[in-house]
Amino acid sequence: MPRFLNICDMPIGIEELIAKNLGLSSRKELEVDYYGLNHFGWWTDIRDKAGNSLMPEVIKHVSQHGYATDGTSELEQQKSWNSTLKMAKDIQALDPKKTVPNTYLKYYLFPDEEVAHSNIEFTRANEVMEGREAFCF
Repeated sequence: MPRFLNICDMPIGIEELIAKNLGLSSRKELEVDYYGLNHFGWWTDIRDKAGNSLMPEVIKHVSQHGYATDGTSELEQQKSWNSTLKMAKDIQALDPKKTVPNTYLKYYLFPDEEVAHSNIEFTRANEVMEGREAFCF
């Protein structure tokens, strides 16, 4: 029987942006508590290696800017990702004091807005096939 493994790499990408926003060189300098399934998830705690919680600083940044950094990350160079990273602040507003969300929650929580800003001629799936799929395969 074939086996399948489905892993969303978005949490790893977001953790890299969180590290950058904290002035760290890599997500590997963080200890995180994350729960969820695939695109539906949240971070409940983010700490440095000494065990100090960084959540207040992370929550403040996400509440104001989403996961956007200084605009130099690879993701921020792509229009849809830039929008996705910034929209995290709207998702964050739903639980402003305890957790920080995965950006993909926008599809569950703001579907009408996502459809209104979609291009039927070039969907998110097309973008993934052109970018991620080409990169991976």
